[in-house]
Amino acid sequence: MLSEIKIIGFFHWIFSILVAFYAFLFPKTIFDFIYLFGCILLLLCWTMCNGECMITYWIKSTQDINYQAGMSTNHAEDMILIPKTDNIVILLLWLGQLITCTSIYKVFSRNGFPKWLSLSFITTYFLYRTISRFSIDHHENIVFQHIQEITKALTIGCLGTYIYFLSQRQC
Repeated sequence: MLSEIKIIGFFHWIFSILVAFYAFLFPKTIFDFIYLFGCILLLLCWTMCNGECMITYWIKSTQDINYQAGMSTNHAEDMILIPKTDNIVILLLWLGQLITCTSIYKVFSRNGFPKWLSLSFITTYFLYRTISRFSIDHHENIVFQHIQEITKALTIGCLGTYIYFLSQRQC
């Protein structure tokens, strides 16, 4: 099982790097719309898993049938590929969050979406991920649960607005 976790963790890193650097690696294409849609859904998935990545949650729940989403959100076992690098991984995930926000903003901008939409989503994304990193026991933390519900509502609003703007585009 440990080697499977390492393989999943490796692909988790690749996926995270592609999401973070998408705008810097790829030119404007039709995939930009899929990328933005995916980023919005990703945030929505985090709110449904109590701040935990669904990949990490899946791994933890297969290792412990009693594991509840949000019990240990600040320890992504699958992403720690080298022993004793926990702090480095946390730093890299934090930097990745900043790069991801920049990438999302750049993709929103290069596709002509209103700044208020991109800034609303990025602010929601950044604040939720930051609060998530600095809080514990998400599955029992009442304050976090309230913040999560607000984030979920804002994210659904951004998703609806994004889909509306997409529907208004000329093919």
